[in-house]
Amino acid sequence: MEPVEFLKALQTRLGGDIVHETRHGASLHDERGLPHLSLTYRDIMLKVDFIIQEELMITAYVTPPRYLTIRGWNLYERIMSMIPFMGPTKFPHGDEKRFFLAGIGDEDAKKYFTPERAAKIAELFPFVEIEQKERVYRCLKEYHAGYTVDQAIKDLDLFIDFIELTREKQ
Repeated sequence: MEPVEFLKALQTRLGGDIVHETRHGASLHDERGLPHLSLTYRDIMLKVDFIIQEELMITAYVTPPRYLTIRGWNLYERIMSMIPFMGPTKFPHGDEKRFFLAGIGDEDAKKYFTPERAAKIAELFPFVEIEQKERVYRCLKEYHAGYTVDQAIKDLDLFIDFIELTREKQ
């Protein structure tokens, strides 16, 4: 399903508005549309859009309690993790080897990621990254032919569950 069709199908199920932004390319006659779905779901303002055709970004307009990023491992990060104080932080629960943390140390990660929070992140996988920054949470998912509207709604629910857990008292 093409990105615009996917957003329309999601809109049919959840409501919201498809917003067509335009920006200009090399000249004023070179317009490129950047549509996204803007909605309130479970009392949280969301924006669902495509960064590129293969990446779906979910943005929740909620201020997180701290900045951090959760990413899938790559070779560079694995090498950096072998250098003390230089590399990323391993996920503090279980034997998680699919993703790592940036912007948080080992001790803080153990306090911040309760077993419930960790479970929500594990359920959201596969993702490219989950980010908590300034006034938003973001979840970047890979989009492919097998990714359905039902899966997107499930991911929205898991993501909002995680957000609600992080807003509880530390």
